[in-house]
Amino acid sequence: MELWRAATDSLVDDGDGELCWIEHASARCWRHLWWRADPGTGPIGPRQLFPYITPTFYDRSTGRGNYNALQASLERRFANGLSYAVSYTLSKSIDVGGDGYFGVEGGVPQNAYDPGQYDRSVSGLDLKHILAVNTLYQVPVGKGKRFSTGNGALDYILGNWQINNIFQAHSGTAFTPLDGNDVSNTGSLGFFAYEHLNVVRNPSLSHRSTAEWFNTAAYAAPAFGTYGNAGRNSLRGPNYWDLDTSVFRQFPVGEGRQFEFRAEAFNLANHVNLGQPDGTITDGPSFGTISGTAYGNTALNRQLQIAVKFIF
Repeated sequence: MELWRAATDSLVDDGDGELCWIEHASARCWRHLWWRADPGTGPIGPRQLFPYITPTFYDRSTGRGNYNALQASLERRFANGLSYAVSYTLSKSIDVGGDGYFGVEGGVPQNAYDPGQYDRSVSGLDLKHILAVNTLYQVPVGKGKRFSTGNGALDYILGNWQINNIFQAHSGTAFTPLDGNDVSNTGSLGFFAYEHLNVVRNPSLSHRSTAEWFNTAAYAAPAFGTYGNAGRNSLRGPNYWDLDTSVFRQFPVGEGRQFEFRAEAFNLANHVNLGQPDGTITDGPSFGTISGTAYGNTALNRQLQIAVKFIF
């Protein structure tokens, strides 16, 4: 495993910024493979490398991967009632083979004896763009603040408000167009679909929807006894973004004591983050459609909560 990092820092008012380039190379990564026959149309047995072993899974630490990223960040330390942090990453993660140890994240190389032939591509964890922003702002109204009425009672009523935000967004995750059958006739039909589809036209759509996220007519099942030519992780699911906001109001009740009222909203915009499309052509009408939300969790709808806290 090798890691290179080059960075430059700059100071800004009450904070600092950083711009850095990261390169990370890894070797001896685990790959989840099939011990199976070569593709063909005849009986499977004569084509097996070891005829006395039935097609089965095995794992080898022969994989390689690399990660390259440009990272930028800007941070302001709390001063004059304001603090914030912004970070952005433009990256690409590439590896050869499956997307998880023992295949837990799905996917195995189409050709176990030459994984790089079809399966050197962006990894399952590749997120091209990642943006995170958080802010804390104390409204400058009230006693001792920039805008004060000069009246203690009015300052107490109008002041002591704080607004907080957390925003995060990232690109969609990659997936592979597959056929759920053992089209290559290698005898390796099992826990995971492995057979890539053939690309016959442009899979991009000008207007994507949950009913058709990619051009399903762009793919076809390979001829019997052959592998498909579609690239591993050659399609992308929906992007993700979320905004959480909270408003705090402090009520001082003496020196060193105060009540704090909190109103918090998770997914303030009630934005629907869609799940991954169905990428398996043998699933029939659901191929290319999206039927769920990100992470399969319907609790990601807007949530509101209020609380009162006593600080002493």
